[in-house]
Amino acid sequence: MAAHMRAREGIQAERLLLDAIDRLRRKAGGGRAVHLHLSRLLPVNRLPVRIRVVARMFKSLETGHGANVYRLSNDDLVILGRALPVNEIDTIVHRVRSLFEHDPVTYAGRGWNDPNDPFVSWFDLMTDWRALSDEIARLEEARLAALQRQGSGGPVSPFSWSAPKDAGPEPIDPRALDRVLTAFEGFDITAHMRRQPAVRITEARVAEIAFEEFFVSIGHLQRGLAPDVVLTADRWLFQDFSRALDRRMLQVLTTQPLARRPGTISLNLNLESTRDPFFERFVASLGRKQGMVVEVQVIDVFADIAGYEAARDALREAGHKVLIDGLSPVTLRLLDVRRLDPDYAKVLWNADLASEQTADKSAAFAAEVKAVGPERVVLARCDTEAAVLWGLENGIRVFQGRFIDAVLGTVTMDACKASAQCSLSQCAGRRSAVAGPGRAACPNPPGLDAVQSFAAPGRRKQKQEGRR
Repeated sequence: MAAHMRAREGIQAERLLLDAIDRLRRKAGGGRAVHLHLSRLLPVNRLPVRIRVVARMFKSLETGHGANVYRLSNDDLVILGRALPVNEIDTIVHRVRSLFEHDPVTYAGRGWNDPNDPFVSWFDLMTDWRALSDEIARLEEARLAALQRQGSGGPVSPFSWSAPKDAGPEPIDPRALDRVLTAFEGFDITAHMRRQPAVRITEARVAEIAFEEFFVSIGHLQRGLAPDVVLTADRWLFQDFSRALDRRMLQVLTTQPLARRPGTISLNLNLESTRDPFFERFVASLGRKQGMVVEVQVIDVFADIAGYEAARDALREAGHKVLIDGLSPVTLRLLDVRRLDPDYAKVLWNADLASEQTADKSAAFAAEVKAVGPERVVLARCDTEAAVLWGLENGIRVFQGRFIDAVLGTVTMDACKASAQCSLSQCAGRRSAVAGPGRAACPNPPGLDAVQSFAAPGRRKQKQEGRR
């Protein structure tokens, strides 16, 4: 077994993977592949020991599902197989994201049905084999070119886990920020804008869209605007950039027809941006009966509590609501959120809380939710049905995350007359896009917003449709 695994590591992996993709795609039924882009992590996070830990997390798929795990020479992982268990892999991917939760590439994506996720890519080998093969071929060419450049610099271990010294972008500094802001002046952000619904589940188990969050994918924006710079590496410098980003987003949304459709729209903004003339113009552009939720990061709230309270009161007076974002089970224990009196508190779900081994932590989290008021809580990053069930059992009614996106995508396709022309992944990706070629490719654009409420399907049906 050790020798077998060793053959799929290091510089041998790309060649073997290309052969395996070609063999598998020729067989009836094809197969699936999952590409985990660990090479896009910040260099400080791409330590050899952490990469090995991630690789071991997928080992159970080899014995239980006949999958092959390839560890590439740039630290990426590719999981390949004929019948990969989507739910199980998505759970493992969520744990990997948690391992690198402070790296910007891990929170930019929206899960297995997001074709634009910078951290993980899913491939159906019946239709997507060429895209995957081309990507791996480029990695192989880059590896060979690197070997040629090193020349007489000494032998390169075929199983080396050390990241190249020049790999990855550099942390932002004041000089780089000036360059980024100058380039940003003429940069079109519309292709990088996304939206994600939060649903409220009623006592009758009907899911209704509570609000649609509009945001800019920082991971994609960084690759398009400043691929050589990590925009989020310095909190204060990033905040300077995010103010400019807020103004641009508000400017775009003021004239964006899609922003008029949700009954309630949600925006994640800096506190200062709520006093900006661009914000006032955006508010004036809202529909007569359209509501708004302004999401502010908890760290920004505590940096300026007086500013937060003033913004909260002003928003409420205008008929809108405020949401404190970025909370976790740990921060709920440390902070008395009730004293801040938000309309919503967005708490990030941790998959480990649904485990029997962490019953004590789950009970403590439930107590904190009760103290905050479950009617205020938005449970975010709900990647699986377990998160929603846990929330419902503890009085939470509003949910956001990949599982919700997948169910909404399935229901949207069921109701769409042109669904035969699309995959679930394509439908979900087009629905999340605010503008650009992705959304324009939909054969039935009105269908993307046709579903505003739905009855949650049974657990068995959800698992089957999640594999479409």
